[in-house]
Amino acid sequence: MKRIGPLGATGLLALLSFLIPLAPESTTAVRQVDVTARGDLLGGKRFGTVGSYEKIIARVHFALDPANAHNRVIVDLDRAPRNKGRVELWADVVVLRPKERGRGNGALLVDVPNRGGPLSWRGTIANESEIDTWYLHQGYTLASIGWQFDVRDAPDRLRLAAPVAHGIAGRVRSDFVVIERSNEHTVAHVIQDSIGGAGYPVSAHAPLRRRIRARKDLRGHLYGVGSRRGGYRTGRGARFYGLLQA
Repeated sequence: MKRIGPLGATGLLALLSFLIPLAPESTTAVRQVDVTARGDLLGGKRFGTVGSYEKIIARVHFALDPANAHNRVIVDLDRAPRNKGRVELWADVVVLRPKERGRGNGALLVDVPNRGGPLSWRGTIANESEIDTWYLHQGYTLASIGWQFDVRDAPDRLRLAAPVAHGIAGRVRSDFVVIERSNEHTVAHVIQDSIGGAGYPVSAHAPLRRRIRARKDLRGHLYGVGSRRGGYRTGRGARFYGLLQA
């Protein structure tokens, strides 16, 4: 892994400057860029007159000042733990750019991926069918950055690691659909049991005042489920356990 400090990362930080718009009076939000992998895209395949592309996989570390007026739009930032007065977080970034800069068109296309999956390509780009090569033939630089904290840790997913805000409590509602008989199910957002599922942590100190209701179909009447039917496991993304049947 190649670590790039805030002063020695001029080229890459210029490319990633779109991540956090900074006002002149604010302190730099990007503190460090760790490049974890870098190499030729698809074995150095050439894309018309643009030539070959390189793929850069990195992790960008941020440090935000809760007292800065430009950061006050971030909900509950003032409740997050701090290191030397700053709230720290990181995000995964993948960049595809022409190896010969002068052959590119000078435009940057940014993906803010839904649930960690980039829009311009799929997976780890193991073959040409996993990317829209039109962009590459036109000389675009492509970049994707993770922004969701609840994306599962997987090689083809882009994540954001955000700290947990403290001093917040209240009732949370979560709906889920059981498609087959099961003894346990996450109450965090999940799709096809492969995306999501890492929700907010449940407080281990407050008494768990749960209310479980069910219905037989989408428009059906909600009816209560007795507390003896199940319970919760706490942790990062609570899970309901008990007899669940489609």
